[in-house]
Amino acid sequence: MMTNKRQRSTVKIDVDENQFRSSCLREDAYVLFDYWANDDAVRKALHVKEGTVKKWIRCNYDLSYEKEIENIVEYHQNISTKGYESFIYSGDHDMIVPHISTEAWIRTLTNLSITEDWRPWFVDGQVAG
Repeated sequence: MMTNKRQRSTVKIDVDENQFRSSCLREDAYVLFDYWANDDAVRKALHVKEGTVKKWIRCNYDLSYEKEIENIVEYHQNISTKGYESFIYSGDHDMIVPHISTEAWIRTLTNLSITEDWRPWFVDGQVAG
């Protein structure tokens, strides 16, 4: 019987106590996350490919993304009734379209059946969704 064991590691992050205190006074709950997300040991533990992300920035709206299609439900309903198969993928940490919204959308396509369970997908060996 195969078991799936996760390795637990401890990452020590040096925090400037003065900055931490001032941020707590401002009730900025994210300042520690900024330290954590930009720490080299954390990035290594999360398998972030070196050089792909410079500095993690909270609420980074400077993404090169262009919305081309407003609603694809009709499109998928149309092709699925013609017998075409669909490959639907969704990241589980997407705050614009979270995976539960994707699952709800799939349920609206009543003539579809799920042929494979949800699973991670990879780009160049790195988990992408």
